[in-house]
Amino acid sequence: MVVDVVVDVPVAVLKALAEPRRWQIVELLCSRYGTQVVVPPGETAAFDFPTPKRLASLTEAELRACKMGFRAPNLLAGNFTAPQPNEKWLSDITYIPTDEGWLYLAGIQDVFSRRIVGWSMSERLTKSLVVAAWKLAVGQCGVPQLHHSDQGSQYTSHDYLRLLEKDHVLLSMSDVGRCYDNAMQESFWGTLKTECADRPFPSRAAARKAIFEYIEVWYNRQRRHSALGYLSPCAFEQLARP
Repeated sequence: MVVDVVVDVPVAVLKALAEPRRWQIVELLCSRYGTQVVVPPGETAAFDFPTPKRLASLTEAELRACKMGFRAPNLLAGNFTAPQPNEKWLSDITYIPTDEGWLYLAGIQDVFSRRIVGWSMSERLTKSLVVAAWKLAVGQCGVPQLHHSDQGSQYTSHDYLRLLEKDHVLLSMSDVGRCYDNAMQESFWGTLKTECADRPFPSRAAARKAIFEYIEVWYNRQRRHSALGYLSPCAFEQLARP
């Protein structure tokens, strides 16, 4: 049986779940810990462990996430206001077309000032993309109180959850199929694609250069927002400092 393969703590987690959901959770756990499912769901399960990693190292926060199907509650609840920086961060990933293929862009936005505090680009859609954006944001601005994202595998990956847990960050996630739950970040993507990426770039290198300049030179420091009293995000943050 599937539950006989996953040992120690996760067994209790799986036994607490309804039978139809067990395969989904096992598959997610195995994906996070470098295992490989070699047969499809519904058949006798066989797993290949290239490196011996025990699932018992899951933290309490991760076990709660397992019970929820790796879904945190929507603590943001559509409230896109914040009285100060680093109270609420919004995270998401978008696709930038180039003649060489997609360039994936992860971004983190501070609700207070609409500043893009962290970003990362890659030709591969992996957890490393969001981890790099998080590390840049924390390196520049410190740690937020709340982090909101969708339920994508990058944001529910072991490495990303560990980073947030280490910094004691509240985790919030959009409901499935509800892009409006992260409307402010979606609005930024729309602005970027209208003003900077309205057509395919000739190469990923050209896209990287243009997007870097758009975010760091134009959007954060010069582009004025009516919601910020016609100040740029960086100017709005400076005005709020004591």
